[in-house]
Amino acid sequence: MSFIEEQLDQVVRALALPDDSSQKCDPEFSKNVVERVQETFVLDSKLFWWMSLKHPFESFDYSEGFGFEDLIRHVPAGAERCWLIPETEEEYPPVFDVEVRCITPVLAECSYFEYYLVGKQFEWLIAENDHNQVIVSRVPETASHGSVPRPKS
Repeated sequence: MSFIEEQLDQVVRALALPDDSSQKCDPEFSKNVVERVQETFVLDSKLFWWMSLKHPFESFDYSEGFGFEDLIRHVPAGAERCWLIPETEEEYPPVFDVEVRCITPVLAECSYFEYYLVGKQFEWLIAENDHNQVIVSRVPETASHGSVPRPKS
C-alpha cells in the first residue's frame, strides 16, 4: 500500500466518516477503471493525464494551493459519488469509490498529491495538479461513454 493510500485510509478513519464514504476498489477493478479513464480522456500521456486531455477543458488557478476547497463547484449537479484516483506514478494507480461530499474534508487533511476525480459514467474528469490548477474536462454530448460496474463491497 502506498503512502497516499495509507494516508487516505487514516484520514477517513480520523474524520469518523461512514465506511461507505470511501471504498478502495480491488486491483483488477481499479485497472478497468483506469483503462476506461485513459481511453475516454487521455491522448498519449499514461502518467500525467492532465497534460494530455482529449476533450476541451477549463483550468482554474489557485495560487495559494487550495483548489481542493473549491472542487465541489466543478462537480456536476446530482453527482453523489465519483472515482478518486491519486497520481502515484504506478501504471495502474489505486481507485477509490467516494462520496462527493467527503472529498474536500478528506483532501484538507492529507499532504499534497495530484489526483483525479472522475464521474461514475466517465462523463467528466477533474484534476488538481502541482501547478495549483484545477482542470475540468467534460466529454462532449455527442461522444459515447459507458460505465464500469460498481465494486463489490
